[in-house]
Amino acid sequence: MIFSGNKEKATGKTTAEKFSSRVLYIVATIMAVIFGCFYMIGYDIPSDDDPQFKSPLLTDAVIILAILLIVTALAAMAFAIVREVKCRDRSTANANNIPSRRIAAITAAVTVACMSVSFVAGSAHPMFINGTQYTTTFWLKATDMFIITAILLIAIAIITVITQCIRYNKGK
Repeated sequence: MIFSGNKEKATGKTTAEKFSSRVLYIVATIMAVIFGCFYMIGYDIPSDDDPQFKSPLLTDAVIILAILLIVTALAAMAFAIVREVKCRDRSTANANNIPSRRIAAITAAVTVACMSVSFVAGSAHPMFINGTQYTTTFWLKATDMFIITAILLIAIAIITVITQCIRYNKGK
């Protein structure tokens, strides 16, 4: 690419791409530091309740990080959904001959269907973990729902990528 004096054109990256890659690097660095400290600082402290179990010193930091990441992801998702609904335009249904609106609708429908089916099919059997019995049916089924949905969506994504690669290579 010929250097035109505009850094954005020269690098081929848009402002949004630069911003998102910087956010990724910052979040990855924060996670690496917190998890590194979690495992290296005070990891062998026995629990007050039961000395057989470990009670790492920085458990609260890891929990706070997880909560912040979840809240931020939910806020970004809500913002994206509201923005998409407000700025909806029929002319953007296809972008570069790619049916983007149809892909988004199918993805949302498959996700909701997977979550619904896996919640209904999830086990409600009580579990005995670390000396504590968990019997709350809703949370047992919700945990199964998230695990099963994640596995199914990853499998669907892998199968879709492989299928599209095969179709793309046949076209050449």
